[in-house]
Order: sequence, then C-alpha cells, then structure tokens
Amino acid sequence: MIIRWDNAEHHKEIDNFPFHKHIGKDKVVPDKSRFIFEILEFIENEIEKETEKNSKNRYF
Repeated sequence: MIIRWDNAEHHKEIDNFPFHKHIGKDKVVPDKSRFIFEILEFIENEIEKETEKNSKNRYF
C-alpha cells in the first residue's frame, strides 16, 4: 500500500481542504494528520496489524 500525505491546495472538494492523503495512484481522501508524529503513529499501527495478521498465518 502506498500512501502519500499532502496539503497542496489542489483538491478543493475535500472536506478539510487542503489536508488530504493519496492512497495508491487514484484515491484521494480527507485526512486530519498535520504533524509527522501523527503520520508515524498511523504507519506504526499499520505495521502492527500486518505483523499480527502474518503471525496468525504461520504454523509452528
């Protein structure tokens, strides 16, 4: 998954303009993250979810 946070003023239709994120190439969604620690927390949570999912699929 590729996500890019952005506050460029090119998506005026977004509810909390100009703050938004791009998910993949085509999807643009509103986002309230304005500080790097908020974005890093999101990334950390996504990694934890993926790690938990992968550990459940392993056979020991």
